[in-house]
Amino acid sequence: MRKIKYLTIIMISFVVSGCWNYHELNDLSIANGMSFDINDDKYILSYIIANPKKDKDSSEDSNSSFSIYSGEGDSINSAYEVLNNKIAKTPYIGHIDIVIISEDLAKKGVSDVIDFLMHNKESRKQFYLALAKDSSAVSILESLASSNDFSTIKKNNLTMFVEQYNSFVIKLLDPGVNPILSSIEIDSEVNPKAIVSNFGLFKNDVLVGWANYEQSMGIKVLNNNARSILLETTYDGEYVASNLNNIKSNIKVSFINDIPKFNIYITADGVLTQINCNCNLENKDVFNELENEFENKLNKIIKNSISSVQKEYKTDVFGYGNYIYKNYYQKWKELANNWYDQVFPNLDIEISTKINLKGMGMSKQSLKENT
Repeated sequence: MRKIKYLTIIMISFVVSGCWNYHELNDLSIANGMSFDINDDKYILSYIIANPKKDKDSSEDSNSSFSIYSGEGDSINSAYEVLNNKIAKTPYIGHIDIVIISEDLAKKGVSDVIDFLMHNKESRKQFYLALAKDSSAVSILESLASSNDFSTIKKNNLTMFVEQYNSFVIKLLDPGVNPILSSIEIDSEVNPKAIVSNFGLFKNDVLVGWANYEQSMGIKVLNNNARSILLETTYDGEYVASNLNNIKSNIKVSFINDIPKFNIYITADGVLTQINCNCNLENKDVFNELENEFENKLNKIIKNSISSVQKEYKTDVFGYGNYIYKNYYQKWKELANNWYDQVFPNLDIEISTKINLKGMGMSKQSLKENT
């Protein structure tokens, strides 16, 4: 019943999103982003608001184009009230671009955050979600604000790699699939400091662990969300790299004694981007061997991703259970109760990879082959 209620609210939000309650623009403080933290069981809700004039509640200096405001309370709603009362103009969250949730809060469960966002009448439910990794969520907002331009989120394509709110909620509620969220962390070596990092893995609404860089890459490939990836390996003991695109993952399922077996077929096109070996790229055998090296590397990455998610976290972020639910409903009814604890962790998954190297960049030869 809870799932039906949530899905109904999501559909309604697309229809009625907009100006549910008219305000004069001059009377509003437009929030561009929100963050949710928890500290000693106290919720901390924060806004980033375009406000070039510093006032006493702002944590930013007078030269900043954006200000951070925070409110604390025993619940998200009470923190929301405290926060709104700190701001002279009426805060408006209908144009929020991104919501950041702290790692500590996500480990306790994000259902309260989702409930708040879902039932807030001003929220359009068309923003992006991300996790704060190794820092508080408000620290991420402060890092973005310190650049004096919150639009750096879009300029640096952060939104290409984070999850849309509605997509996250649907995965949270659909049977046989658990959601993931990209993380944003602060890197002192780059500007802006906030950069997209690895995936946080959820089981129901609780953050249960992190995928490393290669595991995150494998998850994106298996979920058909990898636009392009840089694949690095060795050939003849030397470094080689290829940029993969047109990456596709196709599924076939068979049942042996009512136990599903998945065959995953992955195809991609590739362009060699760096070749440190002394090899003749016009030799067809050499080229085929390079393809095999990249295929083996991709296969290894994907198997490692599956193994980690299956054995360590037991969370089906690939949606294989959902695939059975949609295509073999009667089978799903038999497997559903034991899917996450017994079936999925022991699921037989065979991986086949095929990479077609279509080009060799600007040169047909490696530099070493010509020296």
